[in-house]
Amino acid sequence: MPELALAALAVLLGAFAQSATGFGLSAVAAPALFVAMEPAEAVTALAALGILVSLLTLFAERRPRRVLWSELAPMLAAGVPGVVLGALALRALPKAALQVIVGAAVIASAGVRVAGRRGWSRRPGGGGRYPVGLLSGALTTSTNLNGPPLVAWLLARGAGPDELRDTVTGGLLALNVAAVPVLAALGLLRSGGLFGLAVLLAVAALGQRLGRVAFERIDTARYETVLLVGLVAAGGASIATGVL
Repeated sequence: MPELALAALAVLLGAFAQSATGFGLSAVAAPALFVAMEPAEAVTALAALGILVSLLTLFAERRPRRVLWSELAPMLAAGVPGVVLGALALRALPKAALQVIVGAAVIASAGVRVAGRRGWSRRPGGGGRYPVGLLSGALTTSTNLNGPPLVAWLLARGAGPDELRDTVTGGLLALNVAAVPVLAALGLLRSGGLFGLAVLLAVAALGQRLGRVAFERIDTARYETVLLVGLVAAGGASIATGVL
């Protein structure tokens, strides 16, 4: 029960962050879920949560959607084989190794956001969409930390805040949906208990709703500073847990 409470709190904060800033659900929730659950259960839960939050963000908000399909479509085409590779890694690697990978990816995701805010990124050529998509797909089924590559690419390509939020959300929705049959085919689709999953889904819906309200009111720069510090701390804790 304490593990479920920890996971629920992390999911609430992660869904709020994702809805308010377009970034953060898996980055905030993954370290806690990988502690509370077995890796396959954590990845399954994160995929389900990602699908729910993405659907609410794209279709429950009464506003025009600004998805950059010219950027997203090639990444998704490359992401499908990545989903298979990530699932094979999930089956092969021990939990401790995955916790270290989760922690490192969380810290890297914080670095991506800092780089974007400071304008350090350079505009790359369009061919980079394919390796970015492959990496994001692999991360979907290994750790579910699939957002940072998409965020980094879109920041480098000069996407605006609304475009980045909607394009990343659309990408995460598609990759998480693609992950479900792949995980099922490899015997890795595990709920970890329907009651616990139902609680996490309800908490995620609440967090998304609160984040939607905050999206138009929040001082994003100040909020993200707190979020990024928290991400680094969570990533460090995940790495330490895996090493120890």
